[in-house]
Amino acid sequence: MAKTAKQINDVNRMNRAAQNIELGTIIGNLSAAGDFTSASHAVTTAEMSASRIVLTTGLDAVTAFFPTYLRSGSPLSLTWTSGSVAGTITVHNSTSASPTTDDVLAYLAF
Repeated sequence: MAKTAKQINDVNRMNRAAQNIELGTIIGNLSAAGDFTSASHAVTTAEMSASRIVLTTGLDAVTAFFPTYLRSGSPLSLTWTSGSVAGTITVHNSTSASPTTDDVLAYLAF
């Protein structure tokens, strides 16, 4: 979905870090190229005991991504990697942070 000039300008101006790299312009360019996606996924009961959860992005390849893992609205940490299959992101379970049912795995990928 292409971003409007106002949306791009608003993101560029939202804070010093965004201004320094013209984040709105970068996001606008990615969006226009169609190589940009975001999604969220609620963890299922079956995925709780899996060693990893593979998220399919719909992209031909994942160059980079920004992950978020939420439990009851609070951020937690998990290990995320680009998947071994093109266009996927893999979330690895660990003993320190294992997903539970209805945790939310969200990402912005390009």
